[in-house]
Amino acid sequence: MESNPNQINAWQFKYQFLLAILAVLTFFTSLDVYVGRLGIPLAPLHFLAAFTLAAIPLFFSVFSRWKYLPPSIIIWSITYYTISSLSILVFQNLPDIQDAFEKRVLYIFFLLLMTLLFSKYEIIQLWARKIIVVVGFINIGLFIYEFYNPGGLGIQDAVGRSAGFYADANDAGAALILSMIFGIELLKPKWRFIFILLISLGVFLTFSRGTLLILLILIVTLVAIKIIPKKQLLISILAIAVILQLFAVQAALFGNIYSLLSDNDSASRILSIGNSSTGSASVTEDSRLELVKEALNKFAHSPFIGSGIESSKSNTAKSDSTNPDLITGMIQLQKPHNMYLIFMVEHGFLGFFIYPLLILGAIWNAQGKAKKLGIVFAIFFLIRGLFSHTMLQDRFFLISIALMASMSRQSQLKQNLEEFTN
Repeated sequence: MESNPNQINAWQFKYQFLLAILAVLTFFTSLDVYVGRLGIPLAPLHFLAAFTLAAIPLFFSVFSRWKYLPPSIIIWSITYYTISSLSILVFQNLPDIQDAFEKRVLYIFFLLLMTLLFSKYEIIQLWARKIIVVVGFINIGLFIYEFYNPGGLGIQDAVGRSAGFYADANDAGAALILSMIFGIELLKPKWRFIFILLISLGVFLTFSRGTLLILLILIVTLVAIKIIPKKQLLISILAIAVILQLFAVQAALFGNIYSLLSDNDSASRILSIGNSSTGSASVTEDSRLELVKEALNKFAHSPFIGSGIESSKSNTAKSDSTNPDLITGMIQLQKPHNMYLIFMVEHGFLGFFIYPLLILGAIWNAQGKAKKLGIVFAIFFLIRGLFSHTMLQDRFFLISIALMASMSRQSQLKQNLEEFTN
């Protein structure tokens, strides 16, 4: 008896749907990293291996769904792999270059695997966005909990700055903004104002000034492309300002927070809301500036072919938070917090385009609502790349790129079909 194609497609859809949702819950939440930090003997690589094995049935359908896979992402992945391979051949004597190359291959594979899970079915992409919104609300709740219970989850890199499962407060704020980007159009216009206020509250609790700046830029962008009604712009900005002021005042009343933060820059970040001249924060900024200067010097030394994978790392002196002139030790192998600069150092001046070309590929030829969403998405990633060096290794960033690329491809195919039928 011959099998029914419709039954096969139905089974394949349900299985892919389950894997895609589980992937969002695992990787967008940074749960794969969180469990390892808790001491549970599971590494992110174990989660990736599990999803790879589970996705084997879908691998057999790659050729039948080839048109649904975004070609821009595939081309970028092949190009990035080729550039990395050439770098190994030229700079094979660099320490740890082989390990760094293998990690790049894993990141490329993860991006392609997630793209496969989000491909073909628009309903899967829609539900992935809904789950991301739910994760956003969960994160807001966790951030509020950590604000009143510093170190409550036990994994923060800087106790006192809410970070949820992400450990790093800057990443936590970025994840919230991604929840806003993917979820804003799923809500009716009258609810979008409240949604943005909640996102703003969560972002503020991370005390990430760069993330707050990006949030304000995106709110203006959302108004400009008419996703948020203009009448809500002024209200949103005023409400955000009130939230910032109220929490800044309240934070000053929590003596237990300041006692916990005496050895890092979190307290200074709270105070810097009203005073930009706080000392500890300036120490952090100075150390980052030194990393940038050193990276620029390396780029100037080899501007055409670069200096090889991982050559952007530098040794940075660690200062005492109470006495910036007192050197307490060395933080080994720090990177400048800038994706563009990292690739310029490692691959020459053409390396500047590696990161923005991926973001362009994720929104390539997007149509309709996906095009508007893609604009906001691209602005976020392009600006965020100026403040971070982990955009191509953190799974929640990569899964967001895969989802956006799948949505763009789906919108393009849908537009082509409508033009053909008309």
